[in-house]
Formats: sequence, structure tokens, C-alpha cells
Amino acid sequence: MKKIFLLFVISFIVLDIFAEAAFYQNVGSNQYNKIVFDFGSVNEWKRADTEIDGVSYGSKYVTDTWKLKGAEGYVWKNNGSDISSMTLYYRVYKQGSTAPSFSTINIPWHSNVGGDNQRWAKDDYDIDLLSLVTSGGTWVMEFYYSAATNGTNCLNPIFWSNSGSNYKLTFTSYIIQSSSAGNWNTGSNWHGSSVPTSSYSVRISNNIDVDIAAETHSMLIGFGSVLSIEAEKSLTVNNTLTNNAGNSGLVLKSDATGNGSLIFSGTGPEATIERYIELYSGSNNGWHLISSSMSGNVTVAGTGFVPTSGDDDLFRFDEEFNEWKNYLVSTFAFAEGQGYLIARKTTTTGNITGTLLASDKTFTNLSFSSSQGNGWHLLGNPFSSAIKWNYGNWNLSNIAGTAKVLNASGNYVDMTEGIIPLTNGFFVQVSDGTNSITIPTNAQIHNTTNNYKTVTSNLLVINVTNDANTFSDKNKVGIRQDASMDYDLEFDSHKLF
Repeated sequence: MKKIFLLFVISFIVLDIFAEAAFYQNVGSNQYNKIVFDFGSVNEWKRADTEIDGVSYGSKYVTDTWKLKGAEGYVWKNNGSDISSMTLYYRVYKQGSTAPSFSTINIPWHSNVGGDNQRWAKDDYDIDLLSLVTSGGTWVMEFYYSAATNGTNCLNPIFWSNSGSNYKLTFTSYIIQSSSAGNWNTGSNWHGSSVPTSSYSVRISNNIDVDIAAETHSMLIGFGSVLSIEAEKSLTVNNTLTNNAGNSGLVLKSDATGNGSLIFSGTGPEATIERYIELYSGSNNGWHLISSSMSGNVTVAGTGFVPTSGDDDLFRFDEEFNEWKNYLVSTFAFAEGQGYLIARKTTTTGNITGTLLASDKTFTNLSFSSSQGNGWHLLGNPFSSAIKWNYGNWNLSNIAGTAKVLNASGNYVDMTEGIIPLTNGFFVQVSDGTNSITIPTNAQIHNTTNNYKTVTSNLLVINVTNDANTFSDKNKVGIRQDASMDYDLEFDSHKLF
């Protein structure tokens, strides 16, 4: 027993002489050296030795939150030793790559916790750790503590690490970040030289043009960056799309060939949508049915849609009075889901800026004036892609089963199960004053049908002319088992003049 007691005294003396300032953990007092994270809700304090070291933190996407908020460290001092500062070192890197230098944050003194024991702590930093992740694969986060001392009867500095190996956690990145400006489909424009696929989430930190039919898990457009979707190209974002660059940071292009197309989930981002407006030669004088893809009422002054001369026109159809109302104004607000008729003296490209609509658009009790507009109403595609008529949850109630758009020849054509392009207006007909129509988000579709083009199928087209062959009209006949010999609201269509 004496021998055991003597060894204990010698051990105590060694600690007293050479380690009067040191990190410690005390199980009984619940005092642990921890790292503080924010995963999107509240701060979480993780023990460096058991809740960080060797732990896998799962899969991460650009829409996830993972912030370093700070740390807490416990030290004791005695015999003239003192602590003057504490620092947390951290770095984030891809496994197998050359690790970068450590970054640091200061951990200030917090309180005395009994005797010569101290707690140093801070939990209000806001360091975005996932912003340091640039490509897919396994990534590592590494941490250790350092504290400066006065060097009296102690080491200077002292450390809290995993026996010199530091504390390391891992996670799987599904993040791919752009590395240079250019086309989406060029591998060298992405970290890891890999073009993103639907499994990955994308961080745009350069100007990128979508030049293919692209699809991603989620997306973040960084401040000052621009993502453009070229005409006849498309982007599907299956989860959240966050645009930190404002409406100039997300642009859907339009030209003579067609429109760019975007389908996303979640809250609508800010964006700019272009619309190519061609002056067609001939008797139609370049009339176009157009609409806004933005939530709410959007002012379009100076954007190519408001008339700039007496030869330009902007109309809204009023069913109650069966008339086109002409707006010769310098500013105008496009209403959500409303269609308009415009003409331009010269070919131009208009643009609409705002927040993209992300929810179904419903109209109820549209007017029915049998002696005036006969129930015809000009609505508009409210989304950032084409929509397919009567596909999805349109929920038509006392609404005719066909819609009409204006084609390149200046004629109204049926849109039975057809495509209504981005920014296109279209006519529907109600049968009485009690009605409803929902333009659903699940009617969205990527389609390269150009403005004023239509797709119909399984139809017999009969051209009817007068005796002198000076007038003609096309009648389209479809075959359905459930149609009657009379006028069927859900199948048949009146002529719209």
C-alpha cells in the first residue's frame, strides 16, 4: 500500500510542476470541449472527442445549412500559470486531396467554473462551412484547440487535439460548384470537371449558360452570378432553387426559335423572363397573345411590352363588354395569370422581372355575357415553362374543354390537350357565371413548341369555303366514344372570331 501511495504522490508532483495550465474535461460537472454547429434550427454543441471525431455526418446539398458558430474549451491553471487567449483551428477539404491551411476563430474567456478552472466559449459566429465545398465525394472537417499561456511552469501554447491527429468528421457532398464562366455542358466549367446531373445540387458562382436539357437536385445562385437558360433549352430543379443574385441573376432567354424553360419546386425565386416579339408581315400585323410568369402584378414599363409609339399596341380583352381595351400608357402592370394582346412596329425582345409563381393559379366565377363576349376570357400561362392544356389538375368547372391561342397566321386555333408556350396567352370559354378553372403547377412541361404554335393529334381537318372560294374556315373533328351528337362543353369548341 505504501508503494502505491508513493507512486501517486510522484505523479501529482510531475503534473504540478510541468502542467499547471492544460485543457481538461470533467464528466461529473458536464464540462467538455465542444464545437458549436448550426444545422438550420438551433445551435448544437458537439463533443470534439466523441461526437465529431470519426463520425459521418451524412449527405449534404447546397440547400442544407451547416454553420460553424464557435466552440467551448475548459482549462485549469495553477502555480503562476495563466491563459491569455484560446483559438479554434478548422479546415474543410476533399478526402484524398491536399488539405488547405487551417483557418482560425477566437474563443474568448467566458467564466470561472470553480477553483482555477475556466470556461472559454463563443457561439455566435456565422461561418458557412458548406460554402467551402465545391465538388462531389467524401469531404473532411478537421478541428483542434490552441491556448496561449504565460509559460510559467507550463507549456506555451497548450493544445486540445486527438493525440496530435486532430478531430475529424466526414460527410458526403452532393454539391458541384461552377469554376469558370461558360456553358453548362462543358466539364471544365465545374469543380471536379464533372457536368452536374440530377443527383447533385449546384452552386452557381460564375456566369453559366444552360445549353442542354439540364436537371439538378437543388440549386443556389450566388451573389453577383448569372444563370441563363438559352432558348429551346431547359432546366429542372427538383427541390429548392435559391437565387441570391436577384432578378438579374436568373434569366430565361427568348429568340426567334423559342424560349428557355424552367421547372422548379418550392418557393419561387426572383428572375427575368424574356419574350421575343416578332413583327410578322401580312394582315395580322404581328399580333401576339402574351402573359406574365410572375407572382402578383408586375410593372412592365420600359421592358419592350409597353407601347413606345402610336404604331405599338397593348390590349386587354373585356368579356363583359366584348371589347378590347387599349392601353396607351407609359407604365402598365401585368396581372398574374392574365393574358394580353400586343403588336409591335419592329421586332423586339421584351422582358418581365419579378418573383416566379410557384403555386396553382385559380380563377372563379368569370363573367358570362351571352349578348357580349359570350363567355370568352383571355388568360395566360403563369409559369416559367410551357404548360399542357387539361393535363394535370386543371379542375375545369363549367369551362369548355378546349382552349384557343393565336398562331403565326393570325388565326385562333384549338389547344385540345395541346402545348401553351411560356409567356403565351390563351382563350377559354365559360358556359355560365358560376365557374372555375385552375392552372396547375403539375401542367408544366418542357417543350420546344415556339410561340403561337400548336400541337393537335387524332383530328380530321375540314376546310369549308363559300361558292366563290373567297372565304374559308377550318373545322377540326375529333373522335371520342363518350361524346354526344349535341354540343359537349368538355369536348366541343365554338369558333372564336
